[in-house]
Amino acid sequence: MKKILIGLLFMAFLPSKAQITETAIGGSVMYNFQSSSAGLGLRGYLALGDFVAIVPKFNYYLPFFAVHEYYLGVDAQLKFNPFDPWHVYVLGNASYHRWMNYENYMPPLAQLNSFVFEGGAGLMKSYGCVRPFVEGNYDIKWKEVNARIGLLFFFQDCGGGGKSVCPAYTRL
Repeated sequence: MKKILIGLLFMAFLPSKAQITETAIGGSVMYNFQSSSAGLGLRGYLALGDFVAIVPKFNYYLPFFAVHEYYLGVDAQLKFNPFDPWHVYVLGNASYHRWMNYENYMPPLAQLNSFVFEGGAGLMKSYGCVRPFVEGNYDIKWKEVNARIGLLFFFQDCGGGGKSVCPAYTRL
């Protein structure tokens, strides 16, 4: 299982035969309903055509909540209705998980280091170069539900179809 996760993480950063049609970077705020913990997330976004995107992510749950942990992983997103300003997507995620205060919970199941897998769905709205999103995820290992809300900032072709480019990047 570790080899699969490592392979997925490397695939997110290696050049592919598929053409990258959009790139973005962004952030989010998160809430885990089971542990009542909140956190912050950073993510990249690499669209491979109109229907598939690879999303490398780093999620950090803050130390002053019940669970102090972080995740480093990658999503594979399958987009529906990609030509509409509202993008609906489903996702699968594989992540390395580091749980800093695991000693306070269910040993031996709880560990400092592990790998987790999530499934989920989201909704993104296109406002040119800025795209807010909301998504829900389910952690298969811990049977936890978490929600994220955030913004992605796209660097090129913000209007879609090669028609417009963000004014901030045309001067570079």
